[in-house]
Amino acid sequence: MGEIGLCQIQKLPRHSEDYSPQLELGSKRSSTGHGSDRPPEDPITLLRPYSCEPRRTCSTCSDEHRPHWTSCPGLMLLLATSLLLLLLGPPGARGGETPRPLQNVTLAIILPQNNTAYPWAWPRIGPAVERAVRAVNADPSLLPHHHLQYFFRGSQNGDGVCSETMAPLMAVDLKMLHDPWAFIGPGCSYTASPVGLFTAHWDVPLVTAGAPAVSFNKSIYHSVTNTGPTHKKLGRFALRVCERFRWLEQVLLLFHDQKVDDRPCYFAMEGIFEELGKANITRVDRVFNEKLLPVNYSDIIPDIQQTGRAPQPDYG
Repeated sequence: MGEIGLCQIQKLPRHSEDYSPQLELGSKRSSTGHGSDRPPEDPITLLRPYSCEPRRTCSTCSDEHRPHWTSCPGLMLLLATSLLLLLLGPPGARGGETPRPLQNVTLAIILPQNNTAYPWAWPRIGPAVERAVRAVNADPSLLPHHHLQYFFRGSQNGDGVCSETMAPLMAVDLKMLHDPWAFIGPGCSYTASPVGLFTAHWDVPLVTAGAPAVSFNKSIYHSVTNTGPTHKKLGRFALRVCERFRWLEQVLLLFHDQKVDDRPCYFAMEGIFEELGKANITRVDRVFNEKLLPVNYSDIIPDIQQTGRAPQPDYG
């Protein structure tokens, strides 16, 4: 005898007698047509729901079978209801229910407020930040259930200079007032240094393009992500140039420095100075102030001539 359901492909007409909705678990039934028990041909037939149809004799094997499970209206209704719930999604996504409140993602921004002599001043960065915030908040798929916002503080002092005194004070104010998820800026090396120490202590990310100096190493400033070029990479580039042209003995570094404000030339030369030293190249530095007029180039040129190359041996 075969299992119930082996011949249920043939759908029999509905009759009114012998309705008995049940669930049968692979039970064997005797039949005059077969004297032995056959193994199931399909594992799914071991668990086959009865329909609301009466038993009918199969035209193929003469066994009594129920029609296929798809003819059971009650089971079909249950499957349709389950499919509808899946299409509707989780309870929070269904119409008519209270939407989940948005959680604020706060950014703290510290940059020079209006002095565009600095490459990362707010007049240059601000429009991009505002556009990015609008774009993120307009597309719920980018930050689901979150709302992006920012608070800005300037790092300039009364003279318009990017101040290492003002920047950390503004950082503390923003931390205490708004508890930001991340900081953007400061945009200068001297201001980024103390703020980077604070954010490392607070365990808050700091993203800036204004921390290119060699001293911003991960062992101390582990919260800082520098999105701009660094002077360490500039030094590696200078070293490759020297290796390419076999300038491996002595190099003169000539640069302007006022020892005020952010000293961009000094920090740029610092990266080159450090990398050349690792290759045992002799470094000679010559500093002048191009803002102090008139610049006496007649003194600078002989220095270049005397120190730009390694001393030649005297074979006398």
